[in-house]
Amino acid sequence: MSGQWNIGNRGRELALRKKQLKQQISAYAMQQIRAHIRKHVLLKYREKQAISSPHNAVKDTSYTYDSIKVAVITQSYYRKDGSSKKCLQNMFKMLEAQTYKKFKVFITGDNYQPESEFLEVCNEYKGEIYIHNNNHSCRDLNLGRIQNYWSYGGIHAAYNSYIKAKQEGFDIALMLDDDDHWYDSYVNSIVDNFIKYPKTAFMITKAEYGSQQYLPGTSIDSIYYNNYIPTGCDSVRSASAHNINLIGDIVLNFWKGLIEEVDKMNLEDKKWGLSAADMQLLNLIGAKVRSGEYKSLYIPTALVRKTSDCNWGNIK
Repeated sequence: MSGQWNIGNRGRELALRKKQLKQQISAYAMQQIRAHIRKHVLLKYREKQAISSPHNAVKDTSYTYDSIKVAVITQSYYRKDGSSKKCLQNMFKMLEAQTYKKFKVFITGDNYQPESEFLEVCNEYKGEIYIHNNNHSCRDLNLGRIQNYWSYGGIHAAYNSYIKAKQEGFDIALMLDDDDHWYDSYVNSIVDNFIKYPKTAFMITKAEYGSQQYLPGTSIDSIYYNNYIPTGCDSVRSASAHNINLIGDIVLNFWKGLIEEVDKMNLEDKKWGLSAADMQLLNLIGAKVRSGEYKSLYIPTALVRKTSDCNWGNIK
């Protein structure tokens, strides 16, 4: 009888210990689960804080048709064949034909001589305009090979126009070469898409390049942020637009560095080959888009035409 009692007692003791062990395991498991949940919640909170942080966030520059201020940044120089006057006349006629009218032209002559011709043609323009003629140009410097003048040509003039537009509080800068062509709806399309996609820092549209080529060389046919990453030598300068409030300082600092570089080359006996300024800028912006610092936008409609390039014979 006592043996049976002992066996029964040990059984109850084992059952009790088993129950206590289960409770301990359950308590430990719950602690681990709670710790995991706390860690997950804290991680998500930190991620949210990082995204919303002014340092990491892509600035949202919201515009309306009434508030947006649009600047056309262009420049000109006197070509050796005398064609600059006709280029300017055609450009101003094209700008007057734009369906969107609320923009200001900022044009700087790249030491355009005779200056009287430059001022005469610019003053014939019927829209709002800022006119200035620099008394210096990279064409006045000793840069060696003719390609170097082409690579950095117009930077001094564009730099002046861009600074002036930024000082006057303009939001969007549309880049334009005086011998390129915009179709009538170009400015309207750019403005419309900056309003629809307010985080855009850099915008590029499809362009006709020569007689049988289109740039950029992509088959993308829909519009969304970062649908195309800016790449050097894959677009037309006159098909690009900048959100000055986002990348204006970057562009100006970049151009300032180029101007200092050509000044240095001018003073040195040994010359070197310069990479095209536009290519360098596109690669710089493209890198910042890839890093998530800025957003780009590509408009897959051909609204720009460039019929010729690399006209080195007219430069100097």
